[in-house]
Formats: sequence, structure tokens, C-alpha cells
Amino acid sequence: MRNKLCKSMMLISIIFIPILFSCASTQQKQSESRDAEFYYNRAEVAQAMEAGSNLYIAYLKGPTTDVRIEKERAKIDDFCDFIYNAYIVDSNIYFIAEPPSANRIVVGRHYKVSTDGVITKSTKSCFSLQPVSTYTVFFSVTHLLSDTPSEFHVFLSLKYKIPIYVLTQKCTWKVDQGKITFVEKRK
Repeated sequence: MRNKLCKSMMLISIIFIPILFSCASTQQKQSESRDAEFYYNRAEVAQAMEAGSNLYIAYLKGPTTDVRIEKERAKIDDFCDFIYNAYIVDSNIYFIAEPPSANRIVVGRHYKVSTDGVITKSTKSCFSLQPVSTYTVFFSVTHLLSDTPSEFHVFLSLKYKIPIYVLTQKCTWKVDQGKITFVEKRK
């Protein structure tokens, strides 16, 4: 009797344990899918795509010489050792760092001065990436200032025509041709 009971329990375990793990795995995938939908639909993503695209359009038109530029430039006390050009987008003033050579990408630090005087930095530090070549298919950056990519990432993807993978504290994102796409939740 005891032997039969042990065999029955073993048989039940063999059948039900994989089913339980399968259910847990399905539930985890559904949860990750909801997370992706949550992050993708965030207003920050839509705003970054719009602002970054508008910044790129302003960049194509050339730097501005508006009289407000010097006043707003004086509010920033931690410019990097790059040459900065100013662009006005929806009454906000962007100071975009230019690369020291044509084949480098300045990731940071760029600035936005909003109409209410708030200064937003693109990164915590000043840096540019290695030379870009015709063989460069993408680059990746760590972004610690928010959970989603910013308009600066969108702008850079449009300017350099290269996908950028942005790793935030919670997620990995792909920014390509002005569009931000959720890739995965970070573990």
C-alpha cells in the first residue's frame, strides 16, 4: 500500500510540476507584456519623440541667433568643453554640443532651458562616443536621469541615422529614426 502511494505521488508530481511551472512562466510573460505596454504608452515617451523630432527639424534649419540666447546661456554654469549651438523649439531653448570631429557623437551634455527657466540636462557627465564609421550599426548608452529615453536620444538617432539602445534603471529601449520602442524590462 505504501509503495503504491509513493508511486502515485511520484506520478502526480511528474505530471503537475511541469504544468505549474508552465503556468508561472505564462503569468510572467503576461506581466512583462503589461509592463511593456505601460512603459510604451507613457506620456514621457510620446513627448520625447515629438520634442526630439522637432529639435531635429530646428537643427536642420540651423542655429538661432535670437536675443534671448545669451541670457539663457548665462543660466548654465557647467557647460562641457564642446562648442554649443542654440535652437528654439516650441519656445524652449536647446543648447546642443557639437562633436570635436565629424565622426564622433556627443551624447552629453546637451541642455534644454524651458519657458519657465527650468534647465534639463541630457546626461550627468560630458562625453562623446568613438568615431562613427559606415560599419557602425548601433550604439548603446546608459541613461540614469529617467526611466525612459529623452528627446536628446531621439534627436541623436535622427541626426546620426543610427539606432541607439538606451538602458535605464528599469528597461532597455531602442531609439531609431525618431521612434522609441520598448525592448525589455531589465532584471
